Amino acid sequence: MRRVYIVLSTAGVGGAEKRFTDNWYSLVDKGMDIHLVMDRQTYQGLCEQTEYAQKLAPSNYLHVRDLGAGHFRLYCRAVHEFFSTQPKNSIVHFPLAYVPGIKLIYGHRLVMSWVNSAMPPFKKSQWRNGLGAWLGFMAADYIDILNPNNLNKIRNFPRMASKCGLTAGGTQVDAKQYYPLKKSLSFVFLGRLEPEKQSLRFLKVLPAVHQSLKAQGYHDYRFFICGDGKEASVIKALLETTEFNDVPVEYGYSSRPNEILGHASIYFSLQKTSNYPSKALAEAMACGALPILTNVGESSLMVDGLDYFNFVPKDFTAQDLLQPLSSFLALSEIEKNNIVKNISAYAERRFRMGKQAEYFAEIYRLLDQEKYEFSKELRAPSL
Repeated sequence: MRRVYIVLSTAGVGGAEKRFTDNWYSLVDKGMDIHLVMDRQTYQGLCEQTEYAQKLAPSNYLHVRDLGAGHFRLYCRAVHEFFSTQPKNSIVHFPLAYVPGIKLIYGHRLVMSWVNSAMPPFKKSQWRNGLGAWLGFMAADYIDILNPNNLNKIRNFPRMASKCGLTAGGTQVDAKQYYPLKKSLSFVFLGRLEPEKQSLRFLKVLPAVHQSLKAQGYHDYRFFICGDGKEASVIKALLETTEFNDVPVEYGYSSRPNEILGHASIYFSLQKTSNYPSKALAEAMACGALPILTNVGESSLMVDGLDYFNFVPKDFTAQDLLQPLSSFLALSEIEKNNIVKNISAYAERRFRMGKQAEYFAEIYRLLDQEKYEFSKELRAPSL
């Protein structure tokens, strides 16, 4: 079979980087000749988490390079330099950013993944990103699309319908790593501290939420904000103000997110555009945490068939968060334990590890053939 290369363009760690690292590790473990190429910063960030430090142990299938630290021209140059030393006529999978010329110069077959919740942008400040994505779509032999609405839109363009499909499962969770631990009244926000995630908005409503819960007689709970990103410095500064003197909230970064989530009773997923398919949300659900999520985009797909969850508006207020929190705190311990078991069992079924790796393995096998055709079942797998 042709060798496969998965090339991660970013210089940082998010759900996509974790997901494709998981897929690569799973397929290599099954004996497939699949190589992972990633930026040194991404590698270092992943290795700060125990589970990925083990998966990313040095091997002939892992290539850690300086890929431009997020600068597109430097990234393209580094990728071309890398492939000039590798076998031609392979399969190259770009989950995040396509590099022009790879197919023409080296004879590789291409897989493109579009992992964003929105369509490729053509705003004045982002037109290059949009153009690059569409050039990748046109060059690709197969396009893997994470968002169902984006899939329906892209399929309507000429020559796209027969070569694009929906990512199987959306995301995945390793149930050996993420499972319920002894629960405490910890209410967790974990993820990149970026405007899209609304981490700062979440923090700003906590004083009012706390005062209302305290007035209702509730205590011994704690809020946790875990992660790093653009809003981190503002969050740190706010926590030093007198407004937060009495608020039980902690900020930090953990190399063991499975432990943070394992003890969590509630998990907040508050994205502006869509919570589908949030890997952190899926991991929290595998740990039995009750999800409170914004009702935006395709977020309902994350909880389709789940018995216990709460939606809040995109522009949530303290009152919006107070209602599900106070309702949860009013439950008996037996009721809380039943919720943990129900959510964890749902996540283990829904986000089974390996389902997505099997989907990509089938795409790679088809592209290994001289002539190939993607079946309807492959292009529209079940979520």
